[in-house]
Amino acid sequence: MSTPIIRVMILGLAIWTMIQGVTEWRKGPYRSNRLYVWLMEIPESIAWVYGLQILQAPLGVYLLSRYRITFVLNDGSVTDISLPAHRYLVVMKWLNRVLPHAEFEWSQERADRWTGG
Repeated sequence: MSTPIIRVMILGLAIWTMIQGVTEWRKGPYRSNRLYVWLMEIPESIAWVYGLQILQAPLGVYLLSRYRITFVLNDGSVTDISLPAHRYLVVMKWLNRVLPHAEFEWSQERADRWTGG
């Protein structure tokens, strides 16, 4: 192949890559995230939200604390996120405002109802 053809091919590939990048950038990094879609497009489908503290202390030496927030939908679908302990209360307060219809905090009765036991 001659040099001009290779240059045109490389230029075409570069333009295509730039278009793909701009398209993905405009969609935003979270549009494909299931939780993002639930919160922004169908928040009424989230039925139950609860948090679980996770302490990491190998050999009794406390290293770090994180929280896992679990989201349960009306149909029983479940997903969760992990976040640092210092952000847990802020996120839960925001979720209480955004999801006034949802139940919060864990209980055995809710676990039986929403996840089938």
